[in-house]
Amino acid sequence: MARRDLPSNADTSASYELPGIALISRDGAAQLLMAPGESSDVERFPIRRAGKKTALRFAVGEPGRRGTIWRLWASRETDDVYLGSRHTAREAKMSLHQSGDWRFQIVDPERPKTVRLHDFEGTPDGRIIHRWARPKPNAVGWTHAVSIVLPAHHLVTIPDDGVRWDDVRWCPAPRPGAQVEFQVKIVSPDRGVVSYRELIESGGRLAVMDALQLASGDVAIVLALTVVTTEDEAAEIARYEEKARLGVPPATDFDRSPQLGPRHLVFGHDPDGRPRYYDLAFTVDPG
Repeated sequence: MARRDLPSNADTSASYELPGIALISRDGAAQLLMAPGESSDVERFPIRRAGKKTALRFAVGEPGRRGTIWRLWASRETDDVYLGSRHTAREAKMSLHQSGDWRFQIVDPERPKTVRLHDFEGTPDGRIIHRWARPKPNAVGWTHAVSIVLPAHHLVTIPDDGVRWDDVRWCPAPRPGAQVEFQVKIVSPDRGVVSYRELIESGGRLAVMDALQLASGDVAIVLALTVVTTEDEAAEIARYEEKARLGVPPATDFDRSPQLGPRHLVFGHDPDGRPRYYDLAFTVDPG
């Protein structure tokens, strides 16, 4: 996505003509600004401060046919941000520490498993399964943390799914041959506009799933990009599917009950080396 500086009078709709997203801070409170079109008025959304009961929950699909429900939460006192599957965050989670020590780690290896992890390089004790340093922000203060990709054919039917519509932010299911990519970013407000013109012109869609204001005033934001899966990435996903199929654990070690929505989480990289996870169904649902 292209970027440009935020106009000095960005508080006014007339100054914000480029389709894009910006984060601003007014009197210590963060706000999200969105301009969905060239001539659209700016839409403003307040952003909650991180604290108790402010976790973000987001997923692709709908109750009964969906991917993983992700949960993002943050400390009230620091800029530590955490991300995990809503149902297995006590088993494994991503920790984006304010110190810049970012990691995916096992929390409790003894808990029952419903997410199978693949292609991770573990430490000798096996707890830290992927570790990386916080990258530098771009020119307008956006730091990319992680991407999670769900291909359309990895949405599955979950019998007797107890998830409520109003308890999760839902991204519509992509068409066959497309995918949704959740992007988690840490943003310093008042630095500039991020444009999604190129994405829209290529037929893609962008949605802001939710955001949290952190203790320092920075913002953790979750975007959803819906795009056609390229041939190269489709081939990569096919390789991951084969690895996952060959790595199926015995039923005694992994609960395959369909109502739990068992998943594979496969680790890859963006071309620039950023973490990119693939949220794959344990059993692909052809329907």
